[in-house]
Amino acid sequence: MVDQFIGTWVCTKADNVEAYFREVGATKNLSKALSHVKGTLTFEIEGDEWTMTFNCPVKNHTYKFRLGQEFNDTTFDGRPVSSKFEFDGNKLVEIEKGTNGGPDTRKEITITGNTLTMVDQCGLAQSTSAYEKAAPGLIASF
Repeated sequence: MVDQFIGTWVCTKADNVEAYFREVGATKNLSKALSHVKGTLTFEIEGDEWTMTFNCPVKNHTYKFRLGQEFNDTTFDGRPVSSKFEFDGNKLVEIEKGTNGGPDTRKEITITGNTLTMVDQCGLAQSTSAYEKAAPGLIASF
């Protein structure tokens, strides 16, 4: 199940992104900019360490984590959080606990065939993004 994540995924559709980023406290300009771009998501796994990298024209962000272990991170939109990734059935789930009064969020990632679906939830705001598996060797650069 883990191996299906490895590789680069290209965003084909993103819904309600602006509302989600507004709910987490991102600026109006960043929220709007992020709602209009589609980037790539790359997973690498070496031993028990995962690397998940978002690349898009607005901003890039890399997570390095081990399943089930909390780590401190600064989110894509600049919030300090304590995060933890783990599997819930066939879903890779990230729980972000806001620090310094920031909101908590939940991310669920599922794969069906060559389609990866990511659902981000904060309060009542939810965004859903769809990604298609890229051909091996695709290098995304923005």
